[in-house]
Amino acid sequence: MINDRIQRQEAGDNSTNYQAENININQGITYRDAKDIALDIYRQNFMQLSEQAAKVALERVEEFVDEFLDKLQSKSPSLLDVMNQPSIQHSLYSAQKQYAVTGDEELKGLLLDLVVQRCEKENRSIHQIVLDEAIAVASKLTVEQMDALTINFIISRTVDNNIVNLDAFFEHLDTSVIPFLESLRFDSSCYDHLPYVGVATIEYTGLIPQLYEQYREKYAAAFSKGLSKEIVDEVVSSDPSLSKHFMICHEYPNLLQVCALNENSLRFVCQKDGVSNEGIDKLISLLRQSTMSSEEAKVFLLDRRPALKKLFSIWEKTLINKIFLTPVGVAIAQANLQRRTGKMLMLDMWVK
Repeated sequence: MINDRIQRQEAGDNSTNYQAENININQGITYRDAKDIALDIYRQNFMQLSEQAAKVALERVEEFVDEFLDKLQSKSPSLLDVMNQPSIQHSLYSAQKQYAVTGDEELKGLLLDLVVQRCEKENRSIHQIVLDEAIAVASKLTVEQMDALTINFIISRTVDNNIVNLDAFFEHLDTSVIPFLESLRFDSSCYDHLPYVGVATIEYTGLIPQLYEQYREKYAAAFSKGLSKEIVDEVVSSDPSLSKHFMICHEYPNLLQVCALNENSLRFVCQKDGVSNEGIDKLISLLRQSTMSSEEAKVFLLDRRPALKKLFSIWEKTLINKIFLTPVGVAIAQANLQRRTGKMLMLDMWVK
């Protein structure tokens, strides 16, 4: 039999036409689909509550889902497709449940960042497992404990290579250190609880140095006392190629300093420029002799940022200086940093 039905179609600008007897088109999960999936996960799994409590919990979940999907879509609309994966649904439900129960805004922000990161890790890996664990334990931590993890992480585990001058150094303190000091406590229970949750270990035989002790090495350029022109001229006279590795001192403009953030960056740049081993040794020696001592660094920091006095005291008198973060602790610390400052650190650097 000949099918003699006449089919006509017209198309406007920027449109796409499809013509056939039956058409099925799968264009991926839409925002609406993703929202329905997310809310169904909650409704089908959460415990039964009284009418009033259930209403409050659902309102919180809907709020959480809207913010989660907005964040996910802003990263990449294609990430909405992961909503069909059982492991993603499990992580999302864990986060929904915690916020539905607590209603804690600080916790919500942390969970949102962790779940979005989790959606970007589809393949089963240590990274994925760490994020799942971080989501599961987040509600067992107070804001004080999250901030303690973040402070410990920033001081002991990171180097900000964007610090190119003294202004950038103090901006680092103002954005990545000082905002986390207000909530820190002298109460030992704040730190004793961390190993139980699995975010840190307490090494009683170990000791993490104070910020001013670590920073004078990591950010030696910010703690330079300067070098006289005579000292620099003497070094350059024996090797003129070294002249490019000196600059005006940040703190004392009438003096000079070695042009490098720290010893590692100095060695890297010198090797790249073909500086001899002897020349590198001379520059490192000058960097060391012109860097403030620990006590000088402490006085310098307190003079410029008095708020650090609380940190130095807590670091000396509590267990925060004996806390060594687990991968789960690192995940929570970096998510808390992102929530509070907008700075995104790649977890891959610490969790392979």
